[in-house]
Amino acid sequence: KQWYQRRVAITAGIDSKEPNSQKTTFKIIETVCIMFFTIELIARFICCPDKFLFIKTAMNWIDLVTVLPFFIQFMTAENKGGEALVVLRVLRVIRVLKLARHSKGIVIVTKTLAASVNELALLLFFWFIGVIIFGSIMYYLEFKEDLVGSADE
Repeated sequence: KQWYQRRVAITAGIDSKEPNSQKTTFKIIETVCIMFFTIELIARFICCPDKFLFIKTAMNWIDLVTVLPFFIQFMTAENKGGEALVVLRVLRVIRVLKLARHSKGIVIVTKTLAASVNELALLLFFWFIGVIIFGSIMYYLEFKEDLVGSADE
């Protein structure tokens, strides 16, 4: 029982020298939220009538990928190899995509962007062309000024 409590303490950040720090509070909140998301994901999988369709759905993969780094770090909490997994914690940002299910506005914006992807690609293409042209002009203007400035010296 002690090794489990020690692992939870390390993962939750309770081993900090400052017990009342904001970091500890946020780690505890994160741990509770991850547990809630994990229980939700497992419950949805158990209650799903078509398990293959559940596995094929992209949003379920996003849910799994956002929860996985926490548990990988939890398993390697006492090992020294856990520092390499810090990069996986960046994937927590993907949790924001879960909000798309509950917001009609985000769903409408997503469908609008999907319907106008060709026009947006054309807009971005011309924007990049403009950046390249004006960037080149500025480069040559500054390069010319450097030549004039070095000739004066």
